[in-house]
Amino acid sequence: MFFRPDLYLAGFIVLILKEFTVN
Repeated sequence: MFFRPDLYLAGFIVLILKEFTVN
């Protein structure tokens, strides 16, 4: 299994946005 850098970065950004919405 291999991850695409752009998809991995997009998922990381989503996690950051979720933390901002939680706060």
